[in-house]
Amino acid sequence: MATFVLSSTLLFGCEDFTISQNPSDYIDPDQNQAQLTFLSPQNGATDVAGTTPVTFLWNKPIFTLQNPEVTQRFLESAVTISPAIEGSWQVLGTTGILFEPKENWKNSTRYEFSVPLNMDPYAFETSRVKLERVEADELIGKKPLTAFFNQEISLAEAQKCGLKIGEDVIAYEVAYRTYTEWDKEGTEIEKTDTTSIEFTPLENWKDDADGAFVIPTEFLGTDGPLPTKEEQIQTFHTIAPFAITNFSLPNEVFANINVNFSTNVSKEKFYDHLTISPVEQDVFMNYILKKKADLLEGEKSGYFWLEPFGEYWQPNQEYTVTISGDLTDQYGRKLGEDQTHTFTARFPNRVQSVFFPQDLRAYRRGEFPQFSLWYSGTIREPWLKIEALWPEKKEFAKPLEWAASSDKKTVVEFNMPKEFPEFFDGEAPAGLYRVTLSYLSPWNQNYRDKQVAEFTMVDFPVEMKEDAKGTITLFPTAFPGEDISLAEVPNVTVLTSQWNEGGQNYSVQTDIGVRDLSFQKPENFAFVMVESDGQVGIASDRFQNGISPWDSPVAFDPWSYQNPLTATAFPDRPLFRPGDEMFFKSIFRERKFFEKAFPLQNVDPEKKQDYKIVIMDPKYQEVYQEKFTTQGGALDGSWHIPEEATLGQYQARIEFGNGERFGASAFFDFYVTEYRKPDFLIDSQFDVETAIWQDKITAEIGAEYAFGGALSGREVEYRLSLFGHKNTYWYWERENMQDKLITEGKATFG
Repeated sequence: MATFVLSSTLLFGCEDFTISQNPSDYIDPDQNQAQLTFLSPQNGATDVAGTTPVTFLWNKPIFTLQNPEVTQRFLESAVTISPAIEGSWQVLGTTGILFEPKENWKNSTRYEFSVPLNMDPYAFETSRVKLERVEADELIGKKPLTAFFNQEISLAEAQKCGLKIGEDVIAYEVAYRTYTEWDKEGTEIEKTDTTSIEFTPLENWKDDADGAFVIPTEFLGTDGPLPTKEEQIQTFHTIAPFAITNFSLPNEVFANINVNFSTNVSKEKFYDHLTISPVEQDVFMNYILKKKADLLEGEKSGYFWLEPFGEYWQPNQEYTVTISGDLTDQYGRKLGEDQTHTFTARFPNRVQSVFFPQDLRAYRRGEFPQFSLWYSGTIREPWLKIEALWPEKKEFAKPLEWAASSDKKTVVEFNMPKEFPEFFDGEAPAGLYRVTLSYLSPWNQNYRDKQVAEFTMVDFPVEMKEDAKGTITLFPTAFPGEDISLAEVPNVTVLTSQWNEGGQNYSVQTDIGVRDLSFQKPENFAFVMVESDGQVGIASDRFQNGISPWDSPVAFDPWSYQNPLTATAFPDRPLFRPGDEMFFKSIFRERKFFEKAFPLQNVDPEKKQDYKIVIMDPKYQEVYQEKFTTQGGALDGSWHIPEEATLGQYQARIEFGNGERFGASAFFDFYVTEYRKPDFLIDSQFDVETAIWQDKITAEIGAEYAFGGALSGREVEYRLSLFGHKNTYWYWERENMQDKLITEGKATFG
């Protein structure tokens, strides 16, 4: 049987007791056998900073078992640190001690510890003065150079620094850097940074010169007595004289003029000091006005590009570009002399499609599309090929003869039945077709560039909808102005595609069950053919005649683009002054998908619709936001433009939706500016939207100043051409293609 003895311990407390000063009362008799296994910072360290604690650890006990608080008080009285610093000691069991300073170790100082234990003398140094960086950007005039140090420096000590330009010693004045902060109430507070010093030259900096900032040896901070051991040098370069560093002129008619300056220039001043001739004055002024309209207030740049006026620079026309010598940079320095350059441009070696249908667009059988493109320069070895890809497979190809065209664009049209009568041999059957124009690349003669068109010939178009589970539903429709009548159960053929060495091959999927014009989308799905009483329609998950997938509630990714509303918005005018009232209006409608009423229908007039308007200023800062509720499919409102509003282009965004993740939205832009030479707007409208050859059409041209008011008695030139097209995205070529002039003339506004 085990026997347990119960005992109790009585603890007595007293308000004060005497700490023995005899180390043997605290130190373990065997401590001489203990070895120091960890020491931080290392003995002799030279980069101690902040409130880094000092830690000693041994491999055996060095203290007798004592109340830790008693041992701590012993250490505070027995250990000395020179120079003294306030802090606290902690006992780490019986094998270690730790000292934590209450304040930062002083910079540029050597600290020595006297510990009554069996250990070598212990000391370390804190960081000496170090030059962290020099701020010497755009040194001009007497702009100060700012030196940043790792510790506080006296202004008297800063006078020992060296400042040179080349071999010349620069005399300077010194001052602490000041900066501004804001408290919680938004009040500005000016502060002084004693670790960064501004060196202001007594004379202006030399332009475009190499310089050096030098910290000498024996350099001191204000905290401690340890000086620097070696010289520290930072080099810099003063700002270059104001000059044009690059003037790139176009040698092709579609290219830009590029101008680079050594320093930034006000964009508005640049356009004011620019002339290009021979260009009609009105055309040039309109060009400059458009450039200025997009500027932010005070916007500067060192790089400018100038696009061709209109469609392109006129070939073989010598242009003269002049930048006035009175142009000044952001520091007020003049360019000096007028900078004049001339250039003559030519058409490049290029082929550009005008109409090459893409993405399996559907065409009525028997109405084969007309293909058109333009080329310029010398295009080598052009070939035209037509292929039938499904259901029958055949192809024909032939070379083309294109004359060199360096001074103009040459438009080429292809009537495929006439180009390849042997291919058609009567009416083309319904199916999938491809037309390819290929030619030797102007940049790599070992490679052939291509213009490719893929399309379908059908009796009726077929739209398709895919849900999130991959189920495809077909919707046979009709061409505009026609009716469609299909068999109760039309025949549906699903095809997949596979690439191999011979190109893309199509195969019929026989194991796909089609029910009610719906089926599960197979892997490598290509297109589907719907047949009824000899009539054929084709659908693909690529673009189909009528509805683009982005205009329909199709599940594309894990999220669903289910947005039943669409909207548009506009202001009452495009230009405003600070203090004006900007009125806006927005209209929203519901979409109906895959129905004859596609795409819009009136909204429920009784249903309330939440919306939010957000207005951003030219710096993309939100200046106005408000939430409203409206009904009936329309809304209007206003925003008072503040008197101190930033000048430039503003953007307004109106978001609709009663909590839906993807609600409809509408955008519009407007400008806030002061009065200047009036901008004006020209608008034209035709009495018909679609016309064919020999039709007579009437156009109404109107013009008014941007701030209101008609342009009475002003002359206008008009030009009507075919294939007019403008690309607006940066990754498309910046071209206005105005081939096939139909008519032109002059008229006077009444």
